[in-house]
Amino acid sequence: VIDYLGEQDEPDGGGPKLLGQVIEDKIGVPIHHYVRVDFESVKKLVDAMGGVEIDVDCALYDPYGYDEGGSPLALEVGVQRLDGGEA
Repeated sequence: VIDYLGEQDEPDGGGPKLLGQVIEDKIGVPIHHYVRVDFESVKKLVDAMGGVEIDVDCALYDPYGYDEGGSPLALEVGVQRLDGGEA
């Protein structure tokens, strides 16, 4: 949202600059460069890394799922490895 709103105010790239400044302010790490990717690219990146591990603190069930086929997504409590689509 910050990225999008910033671009509306400054079409020459204010969005990424604003987002970087917010991140710097919150975590104290300077942001010198950025990469803009879409969700499909993130899915491919996660898959290329062999998935990601997350620690699920409460069970989750999504009957509609995450893929076009509508396969349900069920996550149990504990550490789970997710592929790009699940993540």
